[in-house]
Formats: sequence, structure tokens, C-alpha cells
Amino acid sequence: MKTGEMFDFYKKIDELNILLLFKGALSQETLIEMGESINNQGSEYKKEIRISFAVFIELAQNIMNYSAERELINGKDVGVGICVFREATDGYHVISGNRIKKEISKSISDKLDIINAADADLLKQMYKEQRKNTRQNTNSAGLGLMDIARKSGSNIEYYITDIDDATSFLEMNIKITKGNIDG
Repeated sequence: MKTGEMFDFYKKIDELNILLLFKGALSQETLIEMGESINNQGSEYKKEIRISFAVFIELAQNIMNYSAERELINGKDVGVGICVFREATDGYHVISGNRIKKEISKSISDKLDIINAADADLLKQMYKEQRKNTRQNTNSAGLGLMDIARKSGSNIEYYITDIDDATSFLEMNIKITKGNIDG
């Protein structure tokens, strides 16, 4: 970015109604601070904010744990990625992006397609079964993604871009519709 371009960047963030944007290494401490920022948004849509917060935490934890790009923070190996929380007229969007190993991109895509194809009842059943399996063999593959779909009540939009022979970039966008949340 050249000197003098920051204001244009600032205006673009404002135009997109981005309430929170973070790019970098995600430590537990950073995650807590960002989560609190989302949770403290003044809004009449308290339930939607609460769900957005839960979705944000889940996506950020995915980056912390599974990003192929890593950094050491306070002696801990953590993932690097980007997280965005924005408000649209009809809802909130929680968006994440991070590098993944190319060898797992097909597996992630397959899991997301299965989750997106499931109705609420099937998703609940899949979630319960995966939780049971997780307790038995500590493999939580897909559990967080199922939780995101269940809490948000919407599909997980995703896009995978190949970067090089070894890595891809995974984007996920989850929409939480205003005024359409039960209980």
C-alpha cells in the first residue's frame, strides 16, 4: 500500500460496514479480545450477535488450529489467517480465510458439501453422532463446521483457491439473518 492510500482503504471498510477486521496470527488472547468486541456490539439483534460471536469463535479456532501458515506467539505455534465481522442490511456476516494444505482441500470441500446439503434434523443427527465418535477417538473433523451450520441456520458459503503445489486458500462466509433466529 502506498502512502496516501490508507484513507481509500478506510473508506472501503466503512462502505462494506466492517465492524471488525483482523489479519495475522491468532492467539487465544487475540481471539478473546476480538470475540468481546463482537459480543459488545450495541444492537437490537442480541440473539444474532450472540450467534455471530459463537460462529466467529469457531472460525477463528479453525484458523488457530488448522491453518497451514504458522507463527510462534509467546512460545505457542498458532495459525495465521483473516477474520471479518460485518453488518449488512439483512444480517451479519462472519468471514474467515486461511491457507490450508492442498492435500486436505478436497476433504474439507466434501465435508462442507455434506453439511450444506443436510436439513436441520439430519444436521442435528450428524452432530450428535460426530460428538459421540469424537469422545471415542478424539477426531473432531467437521464438528465445528456442523456447529456453525446449526447455530447460524444457513449454509456455509466457501471457496477454495489454489495458491501453489502445496497450499490452497480457504474462504468461509456465514450469514446470520436478522430477525430470523428462534429462541
